[in-house]
Amino acid sequence: MQPHEPRPAFHPWFELDVDADVALMTRTDAPFADLAEVERVHLDLLEALEEIDVPCLLTDLRAAPGRNDPGFERVLAPIRERIYAAFERRAVVVRSAIGRLQVQRHAEQDGIDMRVFLDPDEARRWLRSG
Repeated sequence: MQPHEPRPAFHPWFELDVDADVALMTRTDAPFADLAEVERVHLDLLEALEEIDVPCLLTDLRAAPGRNDPGFERVLAPIRERIYAAFERRAVVVRSAIGRLQVQRHAEQDGIDMRVFLDPDEARRWLRSG
């Protein structure tokens, strides 16, 4: 994105960068005000991701505020499935072993094949190796 372009509706919660073969979706530390905002922002992000024509998605969740309340999980689950289904290879970077377990649980529940890493460079190498 060029600096002069209007900011997408998923900012300030997410940054999205794309190179030749990997889309990088980075979650910032900005909190959501409520569940309606969670849904709106993620649907806007999904729309942007569905327009990208690259095979790999790297999601960086290291800055994300921890959250796993039932309402959040209920709103996010169907959107999360659609986000990851749009890509052939998927990797997620988290900051802790607990975060890794949570993302692996989501992937299993969603039936999505993805790898979870603590190191973004390792994740990017894995994505490009396949």
